[in-house]
Amino acid sequence: MSDEDREELLKRINATYGCKGCSSVDKKGYLQVDTSGLSKQMLAATDYLTGAINSTSFFARVQVSNNDATLAFGETRLGASSVEWNGTRVNASLIRLDFGDDRWIGGDSTAKQTFLNTVFAHEVAHVFPTFLRDPTKMGPTGGCGYCQQITDVLEEPRRTGYMSGSRWAYLLPFERRRQERAVERESRPDPMDEEERRRTGGELRCPAGLWL
Repeated sequence: MSDEDREELLKRINATYGCKGCSSVDKKGYLQVDTSGLSKQMLAATDYLTGAINSTSFFARVQVSNNDATLAFGETRLGASSVEWNGTRVNASLIRLDFGDDRWIGGDSTAKQTFLNTVFAHEVAHVFPTFLRDPTKMGPTGGCGYCQQITDVLEEPRRTGYMSGSRWAYLLPFERRRQERAVERESRPDPMDEEERRRTGGELRCPAGLWL
């Protein structure tokens, strides 16, 4: 990814942790995070995310694009990539993010920023520590449940429901001070085919050490 996209991703990860500069990229291109200054509450809420970042046995390659017509904000593909670890190529999942989609959201400014900052954390939650599908009807929160724990600690709006349809139409009600804020996404063609959906069904452990 470009230096600009890497800096933006780190900015969003820092916002997720509620820190100013705790995330960085090491010389080998792996994401790392310093949690020494975090509260006990934040340490607990981000435990899954920190575990994925610091893992030495689970891996994922992270890609960032801008205005990719096949992608809506983010997606995770199990075992769709590889990374080099200790001189050996190892299987890895692929986490894809599209920062160009920022322009497609509207609504309460705080809810919008909370959503954008937690897209990466949401995608990680899909593959670590177990595979989680997005719900296809409003109500369940899927991977958002992990994000809720983080945004609650940050005292930011929480997703009260989440839905992604077959054409990637998103409806995300946010709750803040007893008022709901909506963030909406225009629909695009579904980039995940049925074969991959069948292949990734069930509870699977999968690579999630993160390479940028």
